[in-house]
Order: sequence, then C-alpha cells, then structure tokens
Amino acid sequence: MKKKMLTFVLVSLLIGSSFGASAFQTKNNQSENKNLGFSSASITDGYSVDDPSKIGKIGEFSISLAEKFDLGVEIMDKRTPVARHFLNEDSINAIISVSPTCFQDEDGKWNDVGVCADYEYYSETAGYYGSVCFYNDKHTTFIDSSYYSCWVYNTLEENEKYNIRIGQDTYDQAINLEDPFNQSPQQEEYWRSFVQFDTSSIPDNSVIWDWIEFYYYVDDTTYDPFHNPDHPGHNKFADIMFYQMSNKPSDYYTGSGSSADIVTDDESSNDWNRLEELMEDCLDGHQYCDDDARYSHVEVGDGEKDYVLSFEADLDLKDQLVDDWFAVGLKDLNEDWGETDVCGGVEFLGPLSGGTELLLSLQYAPPRNYALIVAGTAEEEDDPMFDEIQNSAKHARDVFETFDEDYEDFKDYHVDILMADQHYDGSEVGKGEIRSKIEYIPSYLDENGKVFLFFVGHGLVTDPITKTFVGFLVNKYGDYITPSELGDWIDEMESECNASSICIVMDTCYAGHFIDELSGDGRIIITSTDKNSDAYAMENDEGIFSKPFFDALDGSDCSYGRAWEIADDYVDSGKLDKSELKAIPPISQEEGEKGLFQKIVDFLIDFIKMIFGGGRTVWQNPQIEDSGNGFPVGTSRPNELPLKDKEGEEDGNFALSISP
Repeated sequence: MKKKMLTFVLVSLLIGSSFGASAFQTKNNQSENKNLGFSSASITDGYSVDDPSKIGKIGEFSISLAEKFDLGVEIMDKRTPVARHFLNEDSINAIISVSPTCFQDEDGKWNDVGVCADYEYYSETAGYYGSVCFYNDKHTTFIDSSYYSCWVYNTLEENEKYNIRIGQDTYDQAINLEDPFNQSPQQEEYWRSFVQFDTSSIPDNSVIWDWIEFYYYVDDTTYDPFHNPDHPGHNKFADIMFYQMSNKPSDYYTGSGSSADIVTDDESSNDWNRLEELMEDCLDGHQYCDDDARYSHVEVGDGEKDYVLSFEADLDLKDQLVDDWFAVGLKDLNEDWGETDVCGGVEFLGPLSGGTELLLSLQYAPPRNYALIVAGTAEEEDDPMFDEIQNSAKHARDVFETFDEDYEDFKDYHVDILMADQHYDGSEVGKGEIRSKIEYIPSYLDENGKVFLFFVGHGLVTDPITKTFVGFLVNKYGDYITPSELGDWIDEMESECNASSICIVMDTCYAGHFIDELSGDGRIIITSTDKNSDAYAMENDEGIFSKPFFDALDGSDCSYGRAWEIADDYVDSGKLDKSELKAIPPISQEEGEKGLFQKIVDFLIDFIKMIFGGGRTVWQNPQIEDSGNGFPVGTSRPNELPLKDKEGEEDGNFALSISP
C-alpha cells in the first residue's frame, strides 16, 4: 500500500538547486490523464489542468512547480490565490502558499503573480508569518528591564522579504525601546518564529496522509542576523525544532511591514502577556519530530534542506481543518537563556510574489469510511491497566490511519480517537462527546461507506458480589455508557446514513452484555469475552484479544471474521503465559465485601473452569454475532466461522465477507 503522505514545506521555488525526489510524487501523470474521468490539457511541460479556459498568463511559480514535482491534474474549481489542488489516482495533492501566487482577473482567468503587477486582485489573504523576540539585559547597569517585541507580517506586496529569525545571541549592545536597532552594551535576544497557512480550501473531514517532510531554503551569510565576525565559525547555525501552534497567530497581531508591531517592557501590560503567550505557543504543542531526529541542523548558506516530521502533525492538521488554519512554530534547540554567548541562529529570507515561497503541501482524500476508537479508564487516580488500554487504542488507530506497502487498496477512513485523560486538546473525554462523534458519522460517509467502532477499557458492575453489569466505564469521574444507550445512538446514526456495514468491537470485562442491544442487520458485533468473564491484557502491552485481532487486520485484506478467528484461537488455545497477564477487572459502582460463602463459591467456579477449560490459561471467551438476532457464537475452544447460534442461524458469514 502506498504510504500516506503529508508534506509541510518551506522551500525556494526559484533558487536553482533541485528539490530531488518529492515526498508527494506519483506516477507519470501524462500517461494517467486518460483514466482520471475528465479531459485535461497541458499548460506547460509537466503541468496539466482540467479546464484550460480558466488559465491566463503562466509565470515562474507554475513553471517551477512543474519542474520540481509530479503534480497530477489541477482541479481549477478549487484554486484560490494561495492554494492549488491536483488530482491523482487515489488522492488530491494540495499546495498552499503563505503569500498569493496567482490572482483571478475580471475575465475569470487565473494569472500567476509576477506577470502582472496589479496587486488589487489578491490583497486579501489569510497567510501570516513572523517572529517574536525576548530581549534580556545581562547587565542592569545599562537598562532597567527586559522586554518583548513582535514582528507579524501578512503577505501583502509591501513586504519585500520574508523575515523569519530563529535563534539566540548576545549583542554587545542593549536595545533602545524607541529604536530596537539603536543599541547599548550587553543585550541578549531570543527569537522564535511561526508560519500560518490558510487551509479553508481543504474539506473539513478529509483523510490526511501522515508522512510529513519539511523543506526550506537558507540564504547566504549576509542574511545571518546572529553572525559575529569576532567569533568565526560560530553564530551561524540553528538546530531547529518544529512545534504545533495551539493558537492562531493572526489573532494576536495582523500588521505588516519592516518594523515590530509591538514592543513593550511593561510586564503588567496586556501586550506583554500576549507576546509572552505567543512566544511560548511556538513550543507549547506537539514537537514535530520522528524517532530518528529531534531537530534539523541548518547553517547559513546551506541552501535547500529537508526534514521528516511526526505523526502528530497529521492529527493536528486534521483537527484544525474546521478552523481553516494551520500554524507551525520554530525554535532553536540551543536556546539556553544566557548559558552561552554563541548559540547562533539563522534567518529565512527571500522575495515574495513567486520567488522563495513558504509552502504547505499535503495529500488528502474525501473520506468514504469512518472509524471511532474510544479508550476508557477507571475511577481510580492511578488505573493499573491504563497503559495497556491506551496501547490497544493506539494499535487500532494505527490500523485505520497507517498503510502497509503490501496492501494495495486505499483504506480511506476518517479516524477519531478519544482517550480518557489524554485527549488531544487536554479535555476529559465524556459520554456526551462520544455520542456527538457517533451522531456526526453520516457526514463523513460516502454512499455505502463502512463504519468501525472500537471500545476498550473497564466494564462497570453494581458491586463485586453480584457483578450485575451496568456498562462501559468512560472516565475516572464515573461516566459510563449502558448497552441500551450505545444501541440507541447507533440506531439513530444508522437511520441518517446508508452504511454498507457497521462493525463494533468491545474489549472490556463482561462485554457480551452489549451484543443483544447492538445487533442488527448489516452489523458485526465482536466482543473480547462473554457476559460472565473478565478480559485480560498482556502486561505493558495490549489486550490479549485486541492485539492479535488488529495484528490480523493490519497489512492485508483480512476480513473481520478471519481476524476474530485468529484472536479467538490466541485466547482459547492455552498458548498464553499466565505470569505475563493482567486482568482488566470490572469496576463496581458500589463497594461490597465478599463473605466466606461467596469466596468459596467463587473458588469452586474457578476450579471448575480450570478443570473443564481445556488447558486454557484464562477463562475469556470471545464472541461474535452478525445474523442480527442478538444470539452470539463462540465456544471455549478455538472456532472456525460460520457457527450456528442457539436459534440455528449461522453467524460469521457476513463478517468473513467484510474487511476494513
């Protein structure tokens, strides 16, 4: 399966050096155009559009795109001054710039910026970039206080250069508040930067490829703001770290020009607080790096560089699509707040209007299917099963988010994951949010799309003696979902869409209680155990049912039925090492203490299970139901589907025919 790809790009499109292989290249599109479902025409070598009547004058930006990337065919109805969308075999490439690269004239034709100097056509744009700086006096003999300043640029024509500084240096002069470049001795400065993109042209519910590369261009030494001729070889580099921006930079300051929008030394002022917040926001969110690299090392004059970002960027961008913006903060790893004088830094510079551009490049597709993954937790402050539950949820997410190179079909799922105590926006997951996610599933589905729901966590019972099942425990505050509630939510959702299949997997103690309420035509109900048994997990790993189940689904065209067979065999075959297992115990609503009689009964039940369990390590009995009558199948031995239920109907045929 092709690897999902998302590319975040700071890049020079007019500098002569080559990009090399693009992360979002596809096969040669000139030979593919006949298969795309519409006519296309080439406007320059390597650049095709679906409607050439909407093209006016071609400039260097379009030519440079065609030279560097295998673009696909541009969808002209989706073009904006800052965005271009290219159709490929299974997805769309979107290339979004900070500054406008084109404008639409009075005849409705799109012209590249640079071939016409009339800026009135594209004076409105949502792209912003800038730097925020903290100045700190090393010697209070010269000035009385530290202060912040902020340069925020929107991309209008009066900006001659991009001006993005990253790094730290100690000047031998302090900075005058009236004129930041009129300096007095001994002043430190610390620069962080940000880039904001307008993503309004990308549909809010898009499936985003998750491989991110960062391309940028570093100009020559004359553009190093930290270069100190007294320290040859120093102050000429930055080890750049990339972060999620939690706040929208343009909501802070929207000025433009060559001077700072805000300069203040008043620590009690609103300006000080907002500047401090903006500076810290450059590193507050996810750090975008992979396991092999923490940062990108650049030196002035390095020219073109590339950097692989992390999985979180995909999730963050997806979360921001509804707000129509995505921003990245940049910080120098070596910023050490005065520990050294030669931490260094660089500045990204380049002409606007088709020259050196700041680009966001990503690959996306409209979702046809939907997956919801929910990880609950116990009411205790320290849930002993927390890591195992979280690991199971992340495994499920990876199956529906990530693609194996050997899998030849595109599993285009919109994936939502709700994880108690670790929700991405920092809030606590509650049943209301889960219901809302299910309610909006129809808006993500293509006609006959597939729905997948996975719940992993603790079952809730009334007390430890009777163990009357209540539902799925959502969070540590005692929020829970009963089987009838979940059944009602899914019924309402299904009435609003035409899903071809709905697969629901429950990995929790006594999960079999959900089957009757959730069953129905076109549904596959899978539980890790029956109504009377605990569920188990491998210590510091995952659930003993969900791990082999998702392993089976990952990387091949495996059906839900076959994955259930594999997981059922793993649980029931007696191959597990009991010393490595942890029970996912049910949580009781009411405390109760077992008497001696109850303890004896429980011991006898456990003894009988051990004698008649056929060598099983644990008494956990996976179940499956897909005939719609509410009666599951699944014995204490490894099973092959289909199996007849207590009513004589076969279960498993539908599950064997459906894969993600």
